[in-house]
Amino acid sequence: MTYSSNGDGTVNVYNIPPRWGNNAHEEALQNTYQQILEKVELIEVDTGNQEDVKKVIDAYLIME
Repeated sequence: MTYSSNGDGTVNVYNIPPRWGNNAHEEALQNTYQQILEKVELIEVDTGNQEDVKKVIDAYLIME
């Protein structure tokens, strides 16, 4: 899972492919980049307890 913090108790989760094609054309890569940005998911995370954060991340991974 790839994510970025928004500094407000939320994170953006990006659906990054596990592998990138070695022979991918520039246009195909641009399409993949665009799809990743269009499918970003905003998830709220209670930052006060690290176990709660882990549970949110684990639950998200199971849903994928």
